[in-house]
Amino acid sequence: MWWTGDAGTQHGTDRDTNDWVSVLTTELPVSAGQFRGGRATFRVPSWAPGSSPQIARWSCRLVVERDGRDIDEHGEFTVVIGAANASTEVGPLERVGGHAAAEIDIALSGTVYRAGGAVNGQITILPTRDLPEGNVAIFWQRHRYSHPLERTPALSGVFDGPTLDIGKRIQLRDRAPVRLPFSLPLPADAAPTASAVHSSLGWFLQARMYYAGWTSPVAERLRRPFVVVNAP
Repeated sequence: MWWTGDAGTQHGTDRDTNDWVSVLTTELPVSAGQFRGGRATFRVPSWAPGSSPQIARWSCRLVVERDGRDIDEHGEFTVVIGAANASTEVGPLERVGGHAAAEIDIALSGTVYRAGGAVNGQITILPTRDLPEGNVAIFWQRHRYSHPLERTPALSGVFDGPTLDIGKRIQLRDRAPVRLPFSLPLPADAAPTASAVHSSLGWFLQARMYYAGWTSPVAERLRRPFVVVNAP
């Protein structure tokens, strides 16, 4: 059992290594110098990264070594990740930009969400003083991290999902909290959160708020990580 296609980084650009990574090897019996077929059973390990174009493709591979040209065949299968197999340990809320003129919290209904489902939660805004009216939008963000064994780790790819407006012309008064519930759909083919040999995939819910009349393009920007699974 092998996987291939674990994404790596070379000279600062993304590439698909298409390297085979062996997970489990079973020797099939050879009788009197002849291979007449065989059967093997294997178990996908609990830590296996889920199948996705961004991280890994899984295969069962048969290699017959012989005089002359070897035989090398494989058949692909899909590994899906369910909630029971997902890690619930995610990082904290992060401020990734802005003026911090308002304290903002992103509260999610859970840690793990299924591809094709919705991320539900609430954003709470606590202005530190009277502020101009605010416009709030959210979107999901997918990060791919490259951590090849012999090169420096790096964030190798960021992809933003569609923007959902959840509040327009919000009145922001000193120490008066504003609460905005939301439900943000995930794509049905969303790649599961995963960590493989050369790269990892992570998901975030990002919120951004603009202040009316301010020249700064984005006044506040925060994000909270969550986990995506893809088992039906």
